[in-house]
Amino acid sequence: MQTPNTCIIIVGPTAVGKTALAIDLASHVNTEIISADSRQCFRELGVGVAKPSAEQLLSIPHHFINSHSIHEEVNAAIFEKYALQAAEKIFSSRNRLVMVGGTGLYIKAFTEGMDLIPPIAAAIRNDLVHSYEKNGLHWLQEQVRTIDPAFYETGEIKNPQRLLRALEVKIATGNSIRSFQRKERVARNFRVIKIGLELPRELLNDRIHARVDQMMKDGLEDEVKALKPYQHINALQTVGYREMFDHFRGLYNLQEAVNQIKTNTRQYAKRQMTWFKKDPEINWFAPTETQAIKQSYKGVMNVKVGGELKFNTLMVRAGFGLYGNPYKDDFTDENGSSFKANRTTLSAGLGYRNKGMFIDLAYTYSMNKDVNFPYRLEDKPNTYAVIKGTGGSAMMTVGLKF
Repeated sequence: MQTPNTCIIIVGPTAVGKTALAIDLASHVNTEIISADSRQCFRELGVGVAKPSAEQLLSIPHHFINSHSIHEEVNAAIFEKYALQAAEKIFSSRNRLVMVGGTGLYIKAFTEGMDLIPPIAAAIRNDLVHSYEKNGLHWLQEQVRTIDPAFYETGEIKNPQRLLRALEVKIATGNSIRSFQRKERVARNFRVIKIGLELPRELLNDRIHARVDQMMKDGLEDEVKALKPYQHINALQTVGYREMFDHFRGLYNLQEAVNQIKTNTRQYAKRQMTWFKKDPEINWFAPTETQAIKQSYKGVMNVKVGGELKFNTLMVRAGFGLYGNPYKDDFTDENGSSFKANRTTLSAGLGYRNKGMFIDLAYTYSMNKDVNFPYRLEDKPNTYAVIKGTGGSAMMTVGLKF
């Protein structure tokens, strides 16, 4: 069976581990990577946008990294055109490519097409950015609420970039940005497989905090200081830079600025997950499930149906799953468990929550007799104990949540 041209898209919140997985997958299928990050494309930005390292960029060809200057206009429509051209070039010699990033609007533009919004004069954007810097987020929200209530009712009102975009479109065209939004998706001549990475909130927050601390050690303060003359530019209205500019203006001391970066990054990660969780085409994995992920883009079909009932502190769950892969009969994961790629599962679970303590019991049964789970016990965060045996798996989780 000939594999059609396929774009494997890796999404998820910041700091979850998308870059490492993208490089692993691109190396695995011998292809190139298109970044879908709205800030890593700028040459002048480095530490604050967590670009791939120099070694990583040398190991796999990357597109939309260091491709533009902060003095150039870059938006979702420009990304769509750039990424489609890069994809066409890659597909001329390969049948797969990897796209990775956390900018949901850019990925939507690439896969579905972009709204045809008229060009906006730079002066309008610059005036709005200046006013936002002077008056703050609450002022920006009130302006959108008054000028474009249609966007305010349904848009991301905690995201200053989305608010600024809504305002500039309304001021320039007289119409709400909602009036330009495409109702029908554009058909692409390649297949798209979306892989999402997620972690428990506490673990992701720990990664975010560690990343910010490492950025400070790597010279974020000096990087932002060198960009002070350009702080009004749209490309610099982003987490990690805004807070340091506020520090230089005397609004925060250095530690307060660092804490604010951590807080705003956590909020940004939450918004990213809210966006991506609305997409039913995304198959979700933990970052460590690399072998399962590699099997998933070989034509896997997953159907999962389940439900949950809550009785005060007690929760009862049940689920049904179908898994199919026309490209492979079976596979073995990194722990030595073997699976039939085409299988049916039933699952049930009980959960208990009370005063910070939680207990979860879960059991998954495979209706295929030839599935083999070797018995094992392994340590996991929050005191997981997992025992797997022929035909199914049982899991118990006990711990405290503060």
